[in-house]
Amino acid sequence: MRTNNIIPLATFVASYVSFCAISSENIPQGFQDFYENKVVEVSFYFEGRVSRVVSNLSVEKLSVNNKLELDKIASLLASENVEADYVDIALNKLKKGIEVTKRCEGKTYEDCSIISKDVDVVFDYDNRKAKFFVSAKGFERTNKKDEYNDGILKNNAIINSLDLYSDYSSEGRSSVNLYGDTKLGVTNGHIKLSYELGDYNALNAASYIFERPGTMLVLDILKTT
Repeated sequence: MRTNNIIPLATFVASYVSFCAISSENIPQGFQDFYENKVVEVSFYFEGRVSRVVSNLSVEKLSVNNKLELDKIASLLASENVEADYVDIALNKLKKGIEVTKRCEGKTYEDCSIISKDVDVVFDYDNRKAKFFVSAKGFERTNKKDEYNDGILKNNAIINSLDLYSDYSSEGRSSVNLYGDTKLGVTNGHIKLSYELGDYNALNAASYIFERPGTMLVLDILKTT
């Protein structure tokens, strides 16, 4: 029974320490393997794109030293109009090594979002993936950047997604429910509403998604369960 309990505990610790730095002298016995540097393939994400890069990874640190692999990172960032100086910042940080950031303590990888002064990288040890956060100042002056800075975008519109469900019972009872999602573009992001029309008319969720290049924050205005 004792041996069977070690596996889920190890999985939990590996996930938790992804955002909690632990000094080497305090490593729990049996978990040293998580802190050893391993050469693995890590998926780097930025602006919806992904590049798989051979990296040095431990639960505390992520680094990339091979020139060919660094070129993949440079290409990923440049493809989304990141300025050359900021690409260099990202590469230099990766050469030195990215450590677990305290700004993400208590948050999952998916929930961690950073407003960066230049370039930041957040990584997930368990799933071998990482994501970039680039300051809005780090993007080349293009039409895309102008759209972000103009406030209300010219192409903003209401987008509706509807699902209609009907139910008929053998006793002659029937019900019809309409489930919908509405997205409205606003300054620097969009408002999203989820609602239900039918036997119980309800607004299930409302949120504001703030978007800037390299940054996305979600503010839940209303959320029901």
